[in-house]
Amino acid sequence: MYNNEEEVGRAIRDSKIPREDIFVITKIYSTQYDNPEEAIDMALKKLGV
Repeated sequence: MYNNEEEVGRAIRDSKIPREDIFVITKIYSTQYDNPEEAIDMALKKLGV
């Protein structure tokens, strides 16, 4: 909905905070309920984590 995964991922990397110290969450939308694994994989790819 916000289409900001790339920016959030970049901010995580640029922050220099160790990745294991950051808990990342995202949403899947009702249109993605049929294939949540694909939705999650797409979000993680966009986030770069």
